[in-house]
Amino acid sequence: MAELINYWEVSSYPGFVAATAEVAGGADVSRAAVPGDLLPLEIGPQPPGQQINWLNLFYSLEWVVFAGFALFIWWRLVKDDYHRDLEEALDDEHHEAAPDPDSGPTRTSTRNRTSKRYSHD
Repeated sequence: MAELINYWEVSSYPGFVAATAEVAGGADVSRAAVPGDLLPLEIGPQPPGQQINWLNLFYSLEWVVFAGFALFIWWRLVKDDYHRDLEEALDDEHHEAAPDPDSGPTRTSTRNRTSKRYSHD
């Protein structure tokens, strides 16, 4: 049966087949004809298919939240890198504009104070 589904051009639905009577060689071989503890198979009406599969809906919402979180983390990384580059550029400009240490009194540069202040050692 599973192989035939690949060849048929129609939708297939999961299901089952239950025999209510069995005839073999013209003789009844169902539960009524066979002695023993067999019980008849009673299959009630099946519930109708749901219009909305709530589990799949919540899974899809969960993936949207995951994607949003990933975008947020990416945005934060890019923003932090951009600000770090700006700070380094400002520090480099400050060093280039600083007077030559041989020409006069020296003082501690802003870069050294900043690196000590933000050091995470």
